[in-house]
Amino acid sequence: MNIHLGAILLYFVLGVLLISLIFQLKSVRGNLFARATSQKLFYLGGISCFFAAILLLQALIGHDFSITYVYNNTSRDLPLLYLISAFWAGQEGSFLLWLLFLFGIGIFILRSKDRNEPILMSVITITQIFILLILCAKSPFARLWDTYPESFTLGPLPPNFDGAGLNPLLMDPWMAVHPPVLFLGYAAAVVPYAYAIAAMLKGEYRIIAEEGFRWVIFTLLTIGMGIFLGAYWAYAVLGWGGYWGWDPVENSSLVPWLLSIALLHGLIVQRRKNALIKTNLILAVMIFVSVFYSTFLTRSGVLSNFSVHSFGISNISFQIIYFAAFFLIIGLMLFFSRRKTIDAEPLGDTVTETGSILGLGVMLIVLYGVIILTGTSMPILSGIFSGRGSAVTEAYYNTLTVPFAALMLGLIFMATVFRSSARFTVKTIIITGALTFAAGVAVTVAYTFNIAAILITALALFAGTFIVIDIIKFRSAALLRSHITHFGVAVMVIGIIASSTNTPSVQKQLFQDREQQIGSIALKFGGITREQKSSLKFTLVERRTVRDIFMPYYVSERMNSLYKEPYIISNFTHDIYISPVTLISGLESVASATLKRNEEKQIGGLSITFQGFRKIDRKTMMSGNVKLYTQLLVKDGTRTYDLAPGIIISRNEAVKHDDAAVPSSGRKISLRHINRDSGTIHIFVEPARETVVPPDSVIVDISVKRYILLVWAGTLLIAAGVVLSLRKSS
Repeated sequence: MNIHLGAILLYFVLGVLLISLIFQLKSVRGNLFARATSQKLFYLGGISCFFAAILLLQALIGHDFSITYVYNNTSRDLPLLYLISAFWAGQEGSFLLWLLFLFGIGIFILRSKDRNEPILMSVITITQIFILLILCAKSPFARLWDTYPESFTLGPLPPNFDGAGLNPLLMDPWMAVHPPVLFLGYAAAVVPYAYAIAAMLKGEYRIIAEEGFRWVIFTLLTIGMGIFLGAYWAYAVLGWGGYWGWDPVENSSLVPWLLSIALLHGLIVQRRKNALIKTNLILAVMIFVSVFYSTFLTRSGVLSNFSVHSFGISNISFQIIYFAAFFLIIGLMLFFSRRKTIDAEPLGDTVTETGSILGLGVMLIVLYGVIILTGTSMPILSGIFSGRGSAVTEAYYNTLTVPFAALMLGLIFMATVFRSSARFTVKTIIITGALTFAAGVAVTVAYTFNIAAILITALALFAGTFIVIDIIKFRSAALLRSHITHFGVAVMVIGIIASSTNTPSVQKQLFQDREQQIGSIALKFGGITREQKSSLKFTLVERRTVRDIFMPYYVSERMNSLYKEPYIISNFTHDIYISPVTLISGLESVASATLKRNEEKQIGGLSITFQGFRKIDRKTMMSGNVKLYTQLLVKDGTRTYDLAPGIIISRNEAVKHDDAAVPSSGRKISLRHINRDSGTIHIFVEPARETVVPPDSVIVDISVKRYILLVWAGTLLIAAGVVLSLRKSS
């Protein structure tokens, strides 16, 4: 078996944490010796986990392909940045990263000498034990010959042996940032949960509002930044023209973020008015449970048929859902056993009081999160109740998001105008509101007459304007952080509406070496580069500036699919988004075709009918070579021939074409591809001398994304406001 040292270290960490947990539970009752012992054991586990991570990183950088994880996620030609990023590219590595972050958070809590340390550390350690159980069942240090015993045997690999490589979609600098930030947020979500458990065990419900407050902000910040980075990555690299597609895996990270936002506002109410205590305890539990549920959706493979982000089917799915159920049951049992001891104050006497407005906001965000979670879980729910999984469409989310966005912007406006320190007169509200609303309508109708888009844009501009007035007029340092965040929300909403509503888009076929004017730009297709990872070359003319641009366009051997990237021309008011759709070979267009059985087509002056396949030679197949031949009826003028082009697949999977020649002209017919699913073949016919071959061409999709810069500016403002809040709370 030849167990790797890293795997031994993970087993060692599991044993150390199990012992540490025993002492942590004893220290809850005030046993100082148990507390000191548990701390030392936790440090020992952290050091061991760190060395295990170093060993995996060393294996990735050092091309140790005897480790399955290294083989599946790297290759010798990967740059250093992507070799490091491969650490979290797969299931096993991302779980190890999560574990490492939990050790970092745990050590921070130990160093801060929190009075709730025994309970907090017990919850963190239980979480780590669960993750380690996954890592022991699906180890990042598993050997290649243990994973694929039918293909590899114990012993050294050939000198030039190479790995399968990294998914091309992950070979982007954002891969080095987006997953770690998101997983840091997932790891941090355990702390608000742990504070809720401590609050319920001790009956001191201010604990989560006071000590747990900054951890809620940190969780919100890191998950939110992970989502924002992922959205920009999708926009800039994936080439489908958007940044949020309501993919189930995207949504699964959005739900804990929304719940974190709701909890943050709920804790503000609790700190000010001692209200919403029960709501906050439940939210703290649900955030952490939703993180595990998100992990279940992403990492188990249950959504592999419904999401472009999901991993393949895995044997760890039930483990993750059991862990989520464990934390949910513990949290709810404690809550229901303590609920009668929770004495909370009412929110407020009127709907315009700050507490009432914040309470409505909490309710609204939670309801929106539940709706998204329901839609995200629909493939699972429909599979359970109907036996056939099906997903909701984007229309489900878009339709329901509109009223929620309108209500949320209304609450932001109310929170700004009706707070006790504000001095807005009715006249000011009416005049300013009318002007900003009219401006919002005027701006929106310039590109769309969609009523929902006009309404949401006007409301966002309305709310944003009052925030700016409030900042300038009253200069409240205490409210600056929330004002920046809420203004960022308004800006982002305007950007989302403008960039996604009635987006001008056109598809153009560009022939090689022919310049074509498209709106404000001119493009000339210069052909495709002849490299392993080829690119489409264009000459771009924009405002008298001429430059060559390249868009990656190649078939990934690892994914067996076409990989392509867009090119984005960024301006202040809009982006011009150029995305390659299809490369058309001039030669292939006149000399090749796809045929179904008994279908006749004219190819290069020949009439060709695909009649079926010849019988496979079983003896040849037994020897290791597979020979597949088609039966074609070929008509060249008045002459008819039965021809049989084929392909030969040798034992080492090398493919050789056995072409057939047309007797009357000597032109060869080649079998290029067989599609077993559709029962079709693709053939190539050698062109005649007099054949005029058209130039190669490419079809590109060109769209304009209006004011998309506001989306990114809004996310930065939201992040800035949350960072300032975190600094203040610390």
